[in-house]
Amino acid sequence: LDCELQYALIPRLPLKQMLSEQASIVAGKQMERVSHTMALEDQKVRDSVTMAQKKLLVESLLAGSKRRLW
Repeated sequence: LDCELQYALIPRLPLKQMLSEQASIVAGKQMERVSHTMALEDQKVRDSVTMAQKKLLVESLLAGSKRRLW
């Protein structure tokens, strides 16, 4: 048949979007642990502040080593 077999991984989403979503998941997990502890100590932070902090953490994760995302 004179053919060659090739395998290829084709992402379903753009790479930037996948990285952003994964960074958001990682940031959410980190923030969740801290928020829970602070709530137990009656030091809960307003939701608007929490969202701003999460956004900064996501940006920091995306700017740093991608190994921290997985």
